[in-house]
Amino acid sequence: MDPSCTPIYLITTFNEDSIREVILYSLMFVLGACGNIPVFVTLLRNRHRKSRVNMMIMHLAIADMIVTFVMIPLEIAWRISVQWEAGNAACKIMLYMRAFGPYLSSTVLVCISLDRYFAILHPLKVNDAQRRSKIMLEWHGPRASSAVFLR
Repeated sequence: MDPSCTPIYLITTFNEDSIREVILYSLMFVLGACGNIPVFVTLLRNRHRKSRVNMMIMHLAIADMIVTFVMIPLEIAWRISVQWEAGNAACKIMLYMRAFGPYLSSTVLVCISLDRYFAILHPLKVNDAQRRSKIMLEWHGPRASSAVFLR
């Protein structure tokens, strides 16, 4: 097999592609941290200004921080070490978190889109308690979808 055409799952050494990937993941880590931490802190400081949109943006910032502080460091560590040393249980938990972050982020974006859609479609219908409970459900779908990695 030609080494330049080796599929990524067969690569067992640290090479030039790994260096590029580590640099890109590191850049994404810095940008993700610099973008999401200020949003989260600002919304946390202004939590007295309660609104559905602020709450959903805070959920999105949390989901993105899960991706930034869990998934990206895992990818960097994997690219550098090219092997897993932490054991089977830790592997399953990390695979779960690796799936949960992007699933949650996508689900929160869908919820924000639906909330804005219905706010435009029915501007005078407001039932905050019912909507808040639906917003909290956005965490359960990704949690269940990611559970497949715990088997």
